[in-house]
Amino acid sequence: MQSVEDAYSIRVISDVSLSDKGVFFTLTSINGGEYYSSIYFYDGEKIERITFGGKERNPVYMDYRLIYITSNGAEETIKEIRGMSEPRSVASFHRVHKVVKYKSSYLVIAEEKTDKESPFIANKIKYRYDGRGLLRTRKGLYIVNDKEVRKVLSGNFDVNDVATNESRVVVITTSTEDDYELSDVFEVDINNGDLKKITQGEGIAQAVTLSREGKIAYLGHRKGLSPWANLEVILPEEGKSFLCGMTCGNRVLTDLFDGAKINLEWVRDSIYHTRANKRINIAL
Repeated sequence: MQSVEDAYSIRVISDVSLSDKGVFFTLTSINGGEYYSSIYFYDGEKIERITFGGKERNPVYMDYRLIYITSNGAEETIKEIRGMSEPRSVASFHRVHKVVKYKSSYLVIAEEKTDKESPFIANKIKYRYDGRGLLRTRKGLYIVNDKEVRKVLSGNFDVNDVATNESRVVVITTSTEDDYELSDVFEVDINNGDLKKITQGEGIAQAVTLSREGKIAYLGHRKGLSPWANLEVILPEEGKSFLCGMTCGNRVLTDLFDGAKINLEWVRDSIYHTRANKRINIAL
C-alpha cells in the first residue's frame, strides 16, 4: 500500500506542446499541501526547467517565442519569452482559457476581473457553474498585441473555443441557447465582432479547427438537447461528418490536475482529435 508521502510525491505532465525545437510541457506537483506547476522543455536528450514561479501552465511555442500563462491567485497573466529575453507580461485577466497566434497579435479567450463582493442578480436559468461559481463574468474573445487589448466578442454567454488560419477566425459560443449549453460555430469579423453562423440546427460544439486553406471542422453533434448523443467530427461547409465514438471527447472531473483538454488539430489532410492521453486520426 502506498503511503501519504508516496501519493504527495506524484508529479503529472500536462499541456504538452510540440515545436520544431522539442517538446514543452507543464509539470505539476504537490508541496506543503499546495499545487505547484512549472514549464519544462525536452529536446530529445535532456529536460530543462524554463519557469520557476510555481504557477505557470499552457506553454505554446510560436514564431521563436514561448507563450504561457501564470497566476498569482487573483488574476492570470499571459507571458512571452522571445529568444533569450526575460519574460514580459502581455495582458492580464481574471482567468485565461486559450491563446492562439493571429498575424502579429494573439486571440485570447478570457474572463475579465469582477467584484466578487457586489450583489449578484440572476436573470437566467444558468447562473452558476462548477469550478466558476456565480457567473459574474463570462468567457469573451479578445485581440491582444503590443498596442492594445481589445474586446472582440462578449455577452451573457461563453466563447468556448477559437481557431484561425490567419485569414478566417472561427469561434464556438453558447449565444444561441446558453441556458441549455447548446453551442454553435460562427465566423467572426475581428474588426467589428460581426458573426456569421456556420452550423445548422441545434446541438453542441466542443472544439473547432481550421485547415491552412480555411476549411472548418468541429467536434460535436446536431441532435438538439441530447447530451448522450454520439459526437462526430463535422465539416459543416462540405456536408461531411465522421462518427467519433461513444467516448470521443468525454472528460472525467478528478483531482489529478492532468490538464485534459478537448482539441482538434488539422494536419495536412487529416484531423487529429486529442484528449487526455488519446489521439484519434481521421483521414479525409
